[in-house]
Amino acid sequence: MISPQRDLADPGLTGRAYEDGLPVFYRLEQPLPGPYERLCLPWLVVISWPYDGSGNEGMPSAEDNLRMFELEDLIEEEVATPNALRHVYSRTGNHLKELVYYLRNRDEFLFRFNQVMSGRSRFPIDLHFFEDEDWQDFRELLAAFEQSH
Repeated sequence: MISPQRDLADPGLTGRAYEDGLPVFYRLEQPLPGPYERLCLPWLVVISWPYDGSGNEGMPSAEDNLRMFELEDLIEEEVATPNALRHVYSRTGNHLKELVYYLRNRDEFLFRFNQVMSGRSRFPIDLHFFEDEDWQDFRELLAAFEQSH
């Protein structure tokens, strides 16, 4: 079960759940975009960053957390192009960070991503792509938040 929390200064949602007895924190963008934007962004990419959170209740170390912020900034500031990418949620906890985006075009994203990351210190991440024209993944997470509220 996800315990939602609202911040009036931020239109998104934050919440906490537990997996294997460890806290997992979620940050969701909201609301669900309109049908046209969803239609234009049919690809889901999950960027997974496993880390060792032993001794820190499954949360990343301060050093790992700074690198995770660096990756998020690179994606938002250098990989993203207008109308080609939308961040929908992030989760952190239980030894895993995930950044989740909807994309216009998988190949275009990979090209830009590899261009930006070239020559930089490697991030320990995996990218997983899914066709999700109905935005089912995000809808299910939003529904879980609404049920918990």
